[in-house]
Amino acid sequence: MSQWFEATAPARIDLAGGTLDLWPLHVLHPGSCTINVAIDLRATCRVREGSTGFRVTVPGLGYERAVGEARELLADPRGALAGAVLEALEIREPREIELSSDVPFGSGLGGSSALTV
Repeated sequence: MSQWFEATAPARIDLAGGTLDLWPLHVLHPGSCTINVAIDLRATCRVREGSTGFRVTVPGLGYERAVGEARELLADPRGALAGAVLEALEIREPREIELSSDVPFGSGLGGSSALTV
């Protein structure tokens, strides 16, 4: 089996500005600023070459999904983030992806942003 490549990034809290950096709010408030600070909760993504298609696992949630093409992940809310990143980066070669996070789902601490990094 091929070697895993791992990336990890911290979650964040908003000190000021909150969602003013998101469309369309930043358009409605030109010149606005968002001030964030990293916290000690982290998200981790491990990736390695796959044999066929794409396999995404989230061990902490008991989730595993194998598909032939990355765009097939977009229909599943639990795999959509991985599918969107693969599609945006135009990755077509087979990959195994393992996601984990200390960030509580839906907490507003930027867990999906940290996973995307």
